Amino acid sequence: MAGFDVRKPLVGWVNLIHRRRGVGTINCHVADGTEGYPENSPYGRIVTWRTPARLPRL
Repeated sequence: MAGFDVRKPLVGWVNLIHRRRGVGTINCHVADGTEGYPENSPYGRIVTWRTPARLPRL
């Protein structure tokens, strides 16, 4: 399984957490999700999410 994010520090942190917890089936990469990650294609399924830069005030 592969994960992607455009922020290198976040990808490094996530990979470190996975290794510390013994999760060897997930590898995260620095990449633009709109471009995909051809090295791991074809994909069986794709899951996406988006986090807003700022949360709205209520």
